[in-house]
Amino acid sequence: MIILTIDVGGTNVKMLTTAIDEKRAFPSGPDLTPEQMVAGVKEKTADLEYDVISIGVPTPVVQGKIFREPHNLGKGWVGFDFEAALGKPTKMTNDAAMQAMGDYHGGRMLFLGLGTGLGSAMIVDGILQPMELAHLPFKNSKTFEDYIGVRGLERLGKKKWRATVLEVVKLLKAALEAEYVILGGGNARLVDEPPPNTTLGNNNNAFLGGFRMWDQSIGGASLRVEEREAPRVIRHTGESDNKITTLFLDIGGVLLTNGWDHNARILAAKEFHLDYAQLDERHHLTFDKLETGRLSLDEYLDRVVFYQQRTFSRRDFQEFMLNQSQELPEMLEFMTAVKKKNRLHVIAVSNEGRELNEYRIKNFQLGNLFDCFISSCFVHLRKPDVEMYRLAMDVAHAQPKQIAYVDDRPMFVEIARALGINGICHRSLRETKHSLLALGLDVDV
Repeated sequence: MIILTIDVGGTNVKMLTTAIDEKRAFPSGPDLTPEQMVAGVKEKTADLEYDVISIGVPTPVVQGKIFREPHNLGKGWVGFDFEAALGKPTKMTNDAAMQAMGDYHGGRMLFLGLGTGLGSAMIVDGILQPMELAHLPFKNSKTFEDYIGVRGLERLGKKKWRATVLEVVKLLKAALEAEYVILGGGNARLVDEPPPNTTLGNNNNAFLGGFRMWDQSIGGASLRVEEREAPRVIRHTGESDNKITTLFLDIGGVLLTNGWDHNARILAAKEFHLDYAQLDERHHLTFDKLETGRLSLDEYLDRVVFYQQRTFSRRDFQEFMLNQSQELPEMLEFMTAVKKKNRLHVIAVSNEGRELNEYRIKNFQLGNLFDCFISSCFVHLRKPDVEMYRLAMDVAHAQPKQIAYVDDRPMFVEIARALGINGICHRSLRETKHSLLALGLDVDV
C-alpha cells in the first residue's frame, strides 16, 4: 500500500508518498478553496502512484470531517467530499494532530505548531486529542495565535516573540499537565533556546504522522497512536451524532469542596479574628481579577487581608485557604470510572485563581481524570461568560449535544443548556448518576 500524505498549511500545500522520497508543494494562502487544493494536488502528483491518502488541515476535524472553515484559507471546506474529489480512500485530521502523531514518543505530549497560525494537539498514553488552543484569549484582548503566530512575529519582532513563545509554552504545559512539549511548524526554528522539557520537532514528521494514519508500523515507531474519535465514527458503528463523547466538569462543588467560598471566608474571619463584612466586601471587589489570572494570590491577599498589620503570617493564612479544598472521594472515583468505561474526553471548566487551581490539580492528582483544564485563570474568562463554554467546545472538538456538563451552580448549567449542551445540576452522586444514565452513558461502575 502506497500512502500519499497532504499537509495543508496557511502558506503551502506539501505532499509526500511512502514510495518516493521527493516532496512536492504549491502555494496555498488565504483564498485557497478545497477545489483549488484538489486541482493542485492532482497536478503535482500526476506522475506518482498511490493507493490511499492522508490529509492534515489547519482547522478542527471531527469524526474525519472538517468542523469549521479554516481561519487562514478560503471558504467551502466544510462539507467538501475530498475522497470523491481525489478518487482514493482518504483519511483526514487536523494538521497539528498529524505532525503530533509523527513526533510522539510516549506519555503526555503537547504539540504546538508555530506557523501562519498556531496548531495544537495533545497525545496522552497513545490517545490523540486534536485541540484548538490558538483562539483562546491571552493578553490585551488578543489570542495565543495573535501573539505567537506569524502576525505576532511580525508585530513583536524576533526577540519579544521568542520570549512570548516561552511564556505560552510554560502556561499551556501547566494547564494541560503535559510531560513534554514539541514545537513544530515553520517558525519553530526561530526558537533557539527551548524551555525545559521542550524540543523542536522535525517538520517532516507531519508526513510520518500521515503515513501512520494508515500504517502504524511506518517509521519504526514502537508506540501506537489512536485517534480518540475513531471508535465513534458513525459510518462504521451506526451511532448517533448525539451520543455523549465528552464530559465538562466543574471542580469545586462537584469533585472537591468549594474551596474559597462564602462559608470558607466566614471560617477564616473566625479563625483569624477578622471583620467578616470588610473581608467579604474586599473579596467581592477583587476576586474577578484573581480568578481571571490578572492578580496573583499574593496581590489578592495584599488587598483583602494584609492591607494592614496582622498578628498572623501570610503563610498561615494561605495554608488555611488551601486546606478548605477537600476531596469528595465518591464523586472523583465515580467520574474516573465513568470516563474509562465510556471512553470519554473529560475537560475541567472551572473558575479558580492560579495558585489554588495548581494546588488542587497537584494535591488531588486531577490530571488522572482530566484531559485538559479550561480554568478561568488560564483563559482569562469566567463563568457565566458564554465564551468560556464555546472555548471548551472548540478544544473538545465536540458538538453541544455530544457533551454532558456537570456543575453545582444552577445558573452555569442554564447557560450551558442554552448553547445546546446537556447540562446537569449536581446535587448528589445518586442524582448525577441517574442524569448521566438518561443520556445513554454506562454508569454501572
